[in-house]
Amino acid sequence: MKKLLIALCFTAAAAAFADIEIKISADPALPAANIIAQEPNIDFSEGMKHWKTEQDDVFSIVSPEDLPGKKAVFVSKSSKGGMRRYLNRKLFTPGKSYICTCMIKPSADATARTTVGSGLGFNVTYWDKSWKKGEITYARGQGNGSWQRVVSKPLVIHDWINRVSLMMNLAYSPKGSGYIADLAIMEAETVLKIEVSAPENIRQIKVVDDMDRTLFDSGILNNAGKSFVKELTASTAYSYIVMVITGDGDVKSVTYPEK
Repeated sequence: MKKLLIALCFTAAAAAFADIEIKISADPALPAANIIAQEPNIDFSEGMKHWKTEQDDVFSIVSPEDLPGKKAVFVSKSSKGGMRRYLNRKLFTPGKSYICTCMIKPSADATARTTVGSGLGFNVTYWDKSWKKGEITYARGQGNGSWQRVVSKPLVIHDWINRVSLMMNLAYSPKGSGYIADLAIMEAETVLKIEVSAPENIRQIKVVDDMDRTLFDSGILNNAGKSFVKELTASTAYSYIVMVITGDGDVKSVTYPEK
């Protein structure tokens, strides 16, 4: 009889868990489109083709063992110059906001000053026609010996922007080296719509990104009822986990977009 009661309790809990429904959508959808994905050799699959540098002893194309199936740039030391190219200006829509992001693996001794633009990664500069006016975004980080994603601050594209250039290196670091891969530029923000329904009253809802940073925490809900709808402005650079707790203590989480 005891085993039967345990089995019945387990079955009831599983049913309650299954009945918690979490729907997540985004506009624009995630994962966000990388607008430079079709730029020639942006993934280094053809070596240094379409890239320029005067420092061949600093930059080389490699296939890291811990990044299967992908190419990366190995940066052997800090430099003032970099590995660079121009991007198609028509890829950027005036009035829209964009972010830059990449994967980096700096050596443990690669450091970054508080100076903007220091560390390992890349810059994107948006120039006017005369080359006298420009704005820069930076996707850079410093050493911890493992792969990490770095993301720039958003930048709005102005009508006066006529040319776009990209440059990557290790900047302002007395020591160190590192790898750069997965260059991307995408629209900066999306609107997440979260819809929850449950058989019992909803107690709490929390949304975190894949860096474990809290985007939203409802706290204890006293009058939420059995359904909940929330729209949140979120960065396109991350995935998100929605966690739901009901009044009976049932917990369910969903990751968006699914991995």
